[in-house]
Amino acid sequence: MQGVLDEFWNYAQYTQTLTDCFLNPPEHMRDIMVAMAQNPEVLKDHFGLAQVLAITCYNR
Repeated sequence: MQGVLDEFWNYAQYTQTLTDCFLNPPEHMRDIMVAMAQNPEVLKDHFGLAQVLAITCYNR
């Protein structure tokens, strides 16, 4: 059972961190979100990369 939970958490930890980060985003995270909203190429490059954004948020 622990192995199943470990495998799940290996993925879910990034989603959890990203969700927490959206509640109170740091300045650099806001800059990333504004850039994605204003520039389709930036959005295309970063869309779906929740892990990268979560790591960015985690390392604040």
